[in-house]
Amino acid sequence: MMGGAVRVPLSSRTLVGCTVAAAAFLLLTLRLFAGTKPPPSLPAVVADYGDRFAIDAVMGAEGGLGEVGWRAAACLPQLGTPPFPVRLPKFSPSAASKNVFFLETTCSTAVNAKMACAVESVAVHHHDHQVHLALTSTHVGGTDSIIQALAAYHNIRISTLDVDDVLGSSGRLGKWLREMEWARGTDWAAINLSDALRLGVVCSVGGTYLDLDMWTVAPLPANDVWIGRERWDQLSNGAFR
Repeated sequence: MMGGAVRVPLSSRTLVGCTVAAAAFLLLTLRLFAGTKPPPSLPAVVADYGDRFAIDAVMGAEGGLGEVGWRAAACLPQLGTPPFPVRLPKFSPSAASKNVFFLETTCSTAVNAKMACAVESVAVHHHDHQVHLALTSTHVGGTDSIIQALAAYHNIRISTLDVDDVLGSSGRLGKWLREMEWARGTDWAAINLSDALRLGVVCSVGGTYLDLDMWTVAPLPANDVWIGRERWDQLSNGAFR
């Protein structure tokens, strides 16, 4: 009939072929659009480190748990390599009273928002101090927004700390570390290591140590030596100088 609609019968094979062709076209279009985007950049997590900081795009972080030693005892299992891992500079503070240290001793490649607020609060109240966030992990995620926010402060230094370097040659603490009694038969190995490490760091270069759950709401005491109280009747090594 002239001017009327004409029906063309389609077999099931024809319908399947059309569906496959449409799907292939859609995938090709998506790949073309994806190909026009620039590759993700690896941000300089600590841009002001100068020649002390080298950006390494690596497929895995160094310093695995191993079978013996402090890493096997204190490091918590990590959920794979962080996105775009960036190698941290080595922990190397200068000997000075205006150092403030925060230590992360579980080999984590990140810090959470609560920890970041602790570090940031000290940096805000002490513009003339060097605030050190030292991790026992060798890498952080290059796209980690918390790390990037901390690195934007001129007085925050993010680095990797090797426990052997700090405690290995420090007499009694070095002997204590090597004998590994602190890690046997206990669930508190990471805390025991952290307790010793903070003493080793402050005794070797001077400065102030704070736990990563200590938020600063005012400048720290200017006294040469002090220690915080957890309660009125109990001192705490979570804050001392």
